[in-house]
Amino acid sequence: MIVCLDPTCTKPVNPDDAVFCQTCGHPLQLGDRFQAVKLIGQGGFGRTFLAIDRANDQTIQQADNTLINRDQLDQGGIDGWSEDIAATRNIQTRDAKVQSGFCIIKQLLPLQNNLRESTRLFQQEAAQLAKLGQHPQIPKLLTHIEQETALYLVQEYVAGQNLEQVLATQGVFSEAQIRKLLADLLPVLRFIHSQQVVHRDIKPANIIWPSQGERFVLVDFGAAKSLSETVLTQTGTTIGSAGYAAPEQAMGKATFASDLYSLGVTCVHLLTGVHPFDLYSISEDRWVWRQYLTQPISLELRRVLDKLLQRATSQRYDTATAVLQDLRLEATVQASPSVSVTGVSVTGGGSTASLSRPLVEAWRCVQTLTGHQGEITALAVSPDGELIASSHQLSLKANSASVLVKDVRSLISEITGLQQLLPDAELYAGGISLMNEGCYLNPHLDNSHDKSRTHYRVLNLLYYVTPDWQESYGGNLELWDQGLKHPCRTIYSKFNRLVIMATNKTSWHSVSKIRYAGRRCCINNYYFSPQSPDAQDYTHVTSFRGRPDEKLKDTVLRIDTLLRNLAPRSLKNLIRKPQYYKKQQSIQDQ
Repeated sequence: MIVCLDPTCTKPVNPDDAVFCQTCGHPLQLGDRFQAVKLIGQGGFGRTFLAIDRANDQTIQQADNTLINRDQLDQGGIDGWSEDIAATRNIQTRDAKVQSGFCIIKQLLPLQNNLRESTRLFQQEAAQLAKLGQHPQIPKLLTHIEQETALYLVQEYVAGQNLEQVLATQGVFSEAQIRKLLADLLPVLRFIHSQQVVHRDIKPANIIWPSQGERFVLVDFGAAKSLSETVLTQTGTTIGSAGYAAPEQAMGKATFASDLYSLGVTCVHLLTGVHPFDLYSISEDRWVWRQYLTQPISLELRRVLDKLLQRATSQRYDTATAVLQDLRLEATVQASPSVSVTGVSVTGGGSTASLSRPLVEAWRCVQTLTGHQGEITALAVSPDGELIASSHQLSLKANSASVLVKDVRSLISEITGLQQLLPDAELYAGGISLMNEGCYLNPHLDNSHDKSRTHYRVLNLLYYVTPDWQESYGGNLELWDQGLKHPCRTIYSKFNRLVIMATNKTSWHSVSKIRYAGRRCCINNYYFSPQSPDAQDYTHVTSFRGRPDEKLKDTVLRIDTLLRNLAPRSLKNLIRKPQYYKKQQSIQDQ
């Protein structure tokens, strides 16, 4: 069967041996080489055909012997011509090499009243596609042909199923499959973005799982996208697919981050099997995809997907490289020392120069705690520093608590190089910190000693336990160890993050204002040592300062600190300890 390419032909189907259309007389070979055998997609400004490349007799014989699953091709359901390979996955051949005999013909039908501009943009896009096709995960452009009534792109055919079809036949994707998808496609997006190209239509139907090869293939780089920006918008054509397009893209302002947003939507659709329209709550103005998960996924992947789905471009990933780094698929250089201990990010804060061993060199994984059957949802350290109690998720609806016996002090000593650490068993300055919207802490320096003034405060452990807490919500730890005249370093209070901060004479720190209608929770505890961090005797009270732009407040707070540091210690003898009374039960009460 050969299909006539004339868009006005009323009966385009012709026998295999025909040279001209039996209905309209139009030549059946495009460029004396390509013959369309099946219409597989059409839209408002073009059509897509499965075709045979008759470059040589051997290819002709192989292609003619190909067994095509016609039922699969006739299923239809294609919304737009750009979903070019959406219905062609199940082509079966007697010989794997026959695939080289197939290609894809994209027929563009520009408006005749603006043909010159359409042709100019078509030529630009063809040159661009030829360059993009050099990537092994993008179909090659075989040729482009200009005719009076239509423009043609002929691209390599990639045999395989698109991910919408895979979802329908195999069910929802696992975390491993989603990670594989991201690992394969993010480098492709980085490549096309480096060529100053925005795909603008990333969705499951445009991602092919090839029959041969190990990596996913991204399709639909047709010239119609550029053409529609200037010409086809007159017919009301919209760039992108409803549900997958980023908000800024819907307004005609697509950026590289728009492709990352669409990739994120694709991932949550594949994870849940639910259409993106139903994964976003209009009433709450937020994504609710997590409640549709049929199996748990890691916190790391959830956080990455949430950031990909941010509606504000300033809160979203702006490069594919950043996503790869957060997924730990590529190395990243940290501005401050960091190490992963049992899945918890441990970051050095405060001043590091006074430690007996350089803190940068000390950060390494020294112990991995095992025994959990699911994701850790809560963690607590006993006051004496001897036990870690944790709660882990067994399923979506059940949690289980367990206690892991581990000498926390030894673990912290190995990490920091500090010896003779004593935890604050009385929680003199630790505990649970809850901060609501609008709350914050100004730059401050914790008092130098414990309650008895016999041990120096040397470490502060902070463990952030608020699920789904975003960087933009605030409540983040700010380090001013270089002084308040220098910019602070920020450590974001992400869920499941453990921060170990050295405390000494210069470890000024603050907490940024909570800018979210929720509560940030942090569990913290201090560690003390009989040895001074810098081997010098010193003492100071808890001291507060104003921020760099708060000159008056800073002056008042500095005077307050000065007066309290100068107060004679002997005054403590004038302060009587509180008396406690307990009512005695009488014999009659008994």
